[in-house]
Amino acid sequence: MRKWEYSSVKIIEELGGEEIGKLKKVTINDVTTIDLPRDNCLMFASYKKWDDSKADLLKEIKNSFIIIDEPLKKIFKKFSNFNSVIVVKNSRMYFAKALYKILNEQNRVSSYHYVENFVTVGENVEIGNGCIFEPFVFIDHNVKVGNNVYIKTGTKIRQNVEIADNVFIGENSVIGAQGFGIEKDSDGKAVRIPHVGGVVIGSGTQIGALTSIVAGTILPTTIGDNCFIDDLSHIAHNCVIGEGTFITGCTEIGGSAKIGINGYVAPNTTIRNGINLGDNCFIGQASSVQRSFGDNLSIVGSPAKEFKR
Repeated sequence: MRKWEYSSVKIIEELGGEEIGKLKKVTINDVTTIDLPRDNCLMFASYKKWDDSKADLLKEIKNSFIIIDEPLKKIFKKFSNFNSVIVVKNSRMYFAKALYKILNEQNRVSSYHYVENFVTVGENVEIGNGCIFEPFVFIDHNVKVGNNVYIKTGTKIRQNVEIADNVFIGENSVIGAQGFGIEKDSDGKAVRIPHVGGVVIGSGTQIGALTSIVAGTILPTTIGDNCFIDDLSHIAHNCVIGEGTFITGCTEIGGSAKIGINGYVAPNTTIRNGINLGDNCFIGQASSVQRSFGDNLSIVGSPAKEFKR
């Protein structure tokens, strides 16, 4: 939904870095990951997470701005004739600062307008038929809302969120808030990583009041079709919640956790970041899930263990 028109030269002038190859200037239209590269995108490659199979994905990529750690310089030399490649000590930190620079300029030129019932709507917003927005709903830039969506008073829908048909969102919830991704610079100063992946909410899903669903870092946080999420729950960045899953009140799900289809998470449960839970799992009340589990299991306790009846 978004399309920037941002020159890579502006980033290099402010942040520096060693340019390799012939191509010195590209136009950045979007952001993506090194695992899903596209033309004219901002992306970074971390040496710690690099494997050589990723190089095959970059063979046809052109006009992208690629930030790499120093040990990857030799590998990326062959991609630098068709992309602007910048060598730095900390690619993730440089990426965060570059993305902040782009976003700050984009937000300065964007504006909001008011519609009936004190609803605020940003730019590049698509709203389907039959929607109901109660007073003081906020819809940010680059949002797509399907048909027959009901959003209760005080709820905020932040940038890059897609909501399918027949979704209900309760009072004072926040969809697409910034996630807790932090990188420290060479001076030890913490810098928050901008989260621009947004959230995708499937059709027929219902979300309770005072619930937070955080934007993905680069790719979206995803809530499947026909999910029910209770009040006062928190779903962190990059999570994937499978179709038909029920998440009850006061549940906290850490970043990049995945829950399969038709799961049930009882109240006051905590699921650690990066955990994978299979299909048809039942998580008992107040459980603390610290490792991954497969399909068709009942899991209870702190730390959570498989419960066999």
